[in-house]
Amino acid sequence: MKYCGGCNPNYERSGIVKRARSEYPRAEFTPYDKAGYYDLVLVICGCLEECFTFACSNSRHGAIPIRAPEEYRRLQAFMEAVGERAETTN
Repeated sequence: MKYCGGCNPNYERSGIVKRARSEYPRAEFTPYDKAGYYDLVLVICGCLEECFTFACSNSRHGAIPIRAPEEYRRLQAFMEAVGERAETTN
């Protein structure tokens, strides 16, 4: 995962990571390292301004930007597409 610069966050960005780790415990969510190689890079931006640009060439499936909590569904759709199910709590 990669965070934007955080100049004007409109929500608690770390909440996205906490939720992802909770819902997908078999997935590994680690800080981005340009020397690494990833299945997917989750780019967590704090607002909708799109002032943060990120090019990802070291990821098998590219990058998914999340600019608001409502965009978390992008990660859910990707995880479902690759056969990863969210943990449910009853």
